[in-house]
Amino acid sequence: MGNCDSSNPTTWSKQEEEGDREILPWQVPTSPLAETPPYYRITRGAEHLLSASENMGNMLSYFEPLYAHYLMVLPLCKQYRRQTAERPGLWSALLMDPAIGAPVSSFLAMGCASRQRLHYSLSRSLFELTLSLRDKDVSIATNVLTTHSEVDAVSIQAMGAICKLLENEGVRQDAQNGSLPEVLFNLVKVERAAGSEAMVAKALYTIMLLLRPKGGSEGILLRTAKMSIPKIPSVIGMGIDAVLGCLRHNLVHAKIQEMGCWALVNMALRSSHKQALLHGGVIQVIVKAMDAHPTNKKVQYRALFALINLVNMGVRHKTTTAHVPAERIIERVLESTANFIKCRDVADRGCMVLYNLSLDSRNHDYLRLSKVPLLMGQAVALHSNNRVLESIWNSTTTRLGRTDVLAGAAGHSSADGLGNVNGGMGLDTSGLIQPTMLAH
Repeated sequence: MGNCDSSNPTTWSKQEEEGDREILPWQVPTSPLAETPPYYRITRGAEHLLSASENMGNMLSYFEPLYAHYLMVLPLCKQYRRQTAERPGLWSALLMDPAIGAPVSSFLAMGCASRQRLHYSLSRSLFELTLSLRDKDVSIATNVLTTHSEVDAVSIQAMGAICKLLENEGVRQDAQNGSLPEVLFNLVKVERAAGSEAMVAKALYTIMLLLRPKGGSEGILLRTAKMSIPKIPSVIGMGIDAVLGCLRHNLVHAKIQEMGCWALVNMALRSSHKQALLHGGVIQVIVKAMDAHPTNKKVQYRALFALINLVNMGVRHKTTTAHVPAERIIERVLESTANFIKCRDVADRGCMVLYNLSLDSRNHDYLRLSKVPLLMGQAVALHSNNRVLESIWNSTTTRLGRTDVLAGAAGHSSADGLGNVNGGMGLDTSGLIQPTMLAH
């Protein structure tokens, strides 16, 4: 079929009838088509050498989009061309094929030649994603994402390639210093029509990976001596507004809320980012996500995960109380933790949030009134092998002055485990001021 690295599609229109010039798809002209001698000429009046099947569109769907394009424009004979390359319906079918997924509105007003060129551009871009992975060059996939951001299927495939590349720390650092952050922030910033939820969720997930510090991995404590938090100016310049605006606009979509909260975990690692998030009303956004999807375990888990990194600066300052009362935050965390207390991950993250809330003495009365130590004791009893959870429980109950009541409830004494020592994750009564967690 020829070399797939051709950089020029075969284009033909009825306006080019004179001369019937056509370039073979595997040949790359060195000058524009209008100035290039014909590589192939059809003799007028030639007999029909081949008849294309009516099922051509179905057969072509088994090929990669770029190969399908080349099959469509093969210069076998004029009759073949009339039944393939000159049929707008076939190009429409190829453009709407799930492999490309171009919306009908993007080509409805186009003629046959324009649809042909659009199909080549999209299918060529999909092929370039394989080159991006092969060469570990995130800029190629970023260019595809920029060029075809209006085509969700292509954008999702581009971000899939980008996510694989971002697992490499060297590539991730290059991407953090390039144009990718702005491209992703623009994707989630734009209010899109219904049906784009999967693409938006993928963009938020990609943002989460992009913001991961060097040396970081899922769920570990932030250790600034060993990890390098990326400094990306566009996070404050446009990223925070874009992500918070996206979550507000897509409140009913659970997957977007889940991925948005996940992105906020890494977005809040840098102190300046955290301050900007708090001023932007991030805690209110998270609480609303939890309220909107109370039975969705994944949303609750990611929301609690994000709160760990945000409430350790307190929740009774004006930047937070202007959006949501501290008591409402505590209630929401308690409700989520209680509903999913049998799930170790949710119970663990919920208790971490409650631990951080107990660092502010102004919360103590409400935490005691809400029986927070009792809830944490139940979590410890259900997940007896979780030393971190036990340490959190011991430290919180000590701080709230209720260890005498709760020691028996969970079957532990306040002196057990890691409660009063700097072991494990360093959770002791001195306060968990930096239990900053990293997303995946």
